[in-house]
Amino acid sequence: FQALEQGHHPVELIGFTKQYPSLLFPGATQLDESQHQFSIEHRRIISPMNPLSWIKAFFAIRALRARFVVFQWFHPFFGPCLGVIGILLRWFTDQKIVFICHNVRPHERHWVDTPLTWFGLRNAHTLCVHSEVERGLAAQMFPRQRIVSAGHPQYDQFHVHGISQQDAREKIGIQGRTLLCFGYVRPYKGIHYLLRALPDVLRQLDVTLVIAGAFYEPREAYEDVVTELDLWPHVRLVDRYVPNEEVEVYFSACDIVVCSYTSGSQSGVVQIAYSFGKPVICTRVGGLPEAVVPGKTGYVVAPGDSEALAQAIVTFYQSDHPDEFATNIARARDRFSWETLIETITEP
Repeated sequence: FQALEQGHHPVELIGFTKQYPSLLFPGATQLDESQHQFSIEHRRIISPMNPLSWIKAFFAIRALRARFVVFQWFHPFFGPCLGVIGILLRWFTDQKIVFICHNVRPHERHWVDTPLTWFGLRNAHTLCVHSEVERGLAAQMFPRQRIVSAGHPQYDQFHVHGISQQDAREKIGIQGRTLLCFGYVRPYKGIHYLLRALPDVLRQLDVTLVIAGAFYEPREAYEDVVTELDLWPHVRLVDRYVPNEEVEVYFSACDIVVCSYTSGSQSGVVQIAYSFGKPVICTRVGGLPEAVVPGKTGYVVAPGDSEALAQAIVTFYQSDHPDEFATNIARARDRFSWETLIETITEP
């Protein structure tokens, strides 16, 4: 929003009254309950479950007479809703429709994903993706549409307190070398493989793994692995949505962020890490390797390979040059800027 405004593109925001029916939402709440909210004035009109709200949203969008209508795409569940709005905009306006696709297809697949994605995105003039892998997937599904790629921008809005690493560690009650796995805990995150990598790491050095994020599957399955491997002295489970004001604490406390995904397109977690100058260990899935330069901004390993994860962790600590990683990450800032994204989606 700020990048658009600074680029002389006035913005009006139209949002959701509710995103998912409670039956389909595994989390505790769909609302941001952070004390430090990134609130932007907007109109809550759209309900994916209420077709009348789709019509209302269309009229509201048409009345704005905007040059571009930019949709956020992150799950096929929204296909019917956004697809109908897209059809109406195509038929009755000359506004350019842009979809920023966080994932062209979802992480956990279902047979209905393809038809819903096709219906949701088919009326876009431009599809903007965050990796070349996603560009290829989008081009395969939508060969006649304009498809552009821009790196996922960095999330630097969490820099609130300027807390030191030592103070951050004291705040969450940990000491020494710290690994961070951040975000919703879901099967595709591959956290089981990361847990099974820890014994190999601990044979060579002492570390603490912090897993911070709400569990979207039974927590007991992870606790069983921790118990089986006798890892409780080295694992901290923070089973809740981490509010905005605490994000800085967890990223400041860690040395490196681990994204042990078994599938994926790209990751906002990588960009939060980069905003704090933290390197990333990621797996070779989707567009993740495009965001990490091995040995410069992090490490890339094969998915589902606990041994490779362990080796990357040990290599990072034995290299003993964290300042070089931070310097390299800072040099890549322009590549992952919001300005680059805005220029990409608004170019003729």
